Amino acid sequence: MLGAAFRVSVTSMKVITETSVTHIPVPLRLDESGTIRVGSTRVTVDLVIEEFLEGATPEEIAMNYPITVSEAYGAITWYLMRREEADAYLGERVAKAAELREWFEARDARGIRARIQAAKQKQAAASA
Repeated sequence: MLGAAFRVSVTSMKVITETSVTHIPVPLRLDESGTIRVGSTRVTVDLVIEEFLEGATPEEIAMNYPITVSEAYGAITWYLMRREEADAYLGERVAKAAELREWFEARDARGIRARIQAAKQKQAAASA
């Protein structure tokens, strides 16, 4: 299984203040499948980071998904502070998605995908 390759730390970040060191919880959690999700939502950290890398601000990300601005900032902060670990996780997710896509395409023995695409083309031609 791909998720067993490494551990992702999403528990907290230490912040140094003038008076003490405190722990601020990161709004990320690992679900039962090993996917990192933002807050209590089903939004994956992958989506937040992808939007951020494409130039979206945390405020824009929070408007596009059911997360708060602070959760968007927290996910981005986790990414920036643990870039090597985060990039390994994201790379693993991309590889797993490609593996699943290949698996589904290989099992399309009855041509379901081709029939769906043909039906969409027929519908588009009829409405044009």
